[in-house]
Amino acid sequence: MRNTLVIAWRELEERRLVPVAAIAFALLPIVLAMIPGIGGKSPRDAITIGSVVLSICFTLGLAAILGVSIVGRDLSEGRMSFYFSRPVGAASIWAGKVMAAAILIALSFLLIGAPARFFGDAAWTQFWQLTQVLPSFAIGGTGGGIVLGTALVLFFVAHMLGTIVRSRSPLIVLDFVAAVMCGVAVPFLIRPLLAGWARGLAVALGTGLGCAFVIVLACAGAWQLAHGRTDRKRNHSALSQFLWSSMAIVLILGAAFVTWVVSAKPNDLNAAILGQRAPAGPWLVLMGRAANRGDYRAGFLVNSETGDFTRFD
Repeated sequence: MRNTLVIAWRELEERRLVPVAAIAFALLPIVLAMIPGIGGKSPRDAITIGSVVLSICFTLGLAAILGVSIVGRDLSEGRMSFYFSRPVGAASIWAGKVMAAAILIALSFLLIGAPARFFGDAAWTQFWQLTQVLPSFAIGGTGGGIVLGTALVLFFVAHMLGTIVRSRSPLIVLDFVAAVMCGVAVPFLIRPLLAGWARGLAVALGTGLGCAFVIVLACAGAWQLAHGRTDRKRNHSALSQFLWSSMAIVLILGAAFVTWVVSAKPNDLNAAILGQRAPAGPWLVLMGRAANRGDYRAGFLVNSETGDFTRFD
């Protein structure tokens, strides 16, 4: 833990101008609102809107820049050997850098958004409700959590892309193929749930896959440093191996879950059951919610004499 804190502090010292820039951006809307013709009839609203827009753009831009550079710059400039020449583990290096990035991102967001919190109040809430964009937005509230969460994801994605592009390795072709395969696999997993009207399960599965992807990216950085160390191509190779093998496992688990959900049998129906018998013959249609499967609805064509059944969407 001590090594992690030392590395985080070192990163914060190297990027000490970031909070200074954030303060400058925080003052910018206030200065502009004082200029005749820019502030309009309501300088408070101009300050609020400008502050929030700048805080979001600056935060997301900073997250992307830090993601690309916080490890990549050390690799490009040959400074990563400085860390490995000391008794510091790869996990501590990665955790310290991520901690520093998280502090810079959150601090910048709060500093630039402070004027919106001070001047905005109900006016800003009404503005969001008027445009129907994030009605619950509030600095430090739900909207703030969404922005910071997006920034964190962007940081890890930028780190992944920066590592892949910076290595200049032919392995990038396999990364592209693997990414396309993962992107295609997700709709195929969700489609059977939507066919059973299981919107809640579909959202839960999509959210789970997204969270798993972020967790894998977060862990991939530590794995990358542990096995790639100071070489850019080895870093890329280690990152790709961990990332795509882990995502394959996640997708297999997701496929197993979907297979279990859609494997419901007529005996599993226990709620909202609807049935209709054919005018002639032993066949009947059964539909309803399956036990322990959330809002998934299954439909069957059942032979009442033999017990045979056919599942349909």
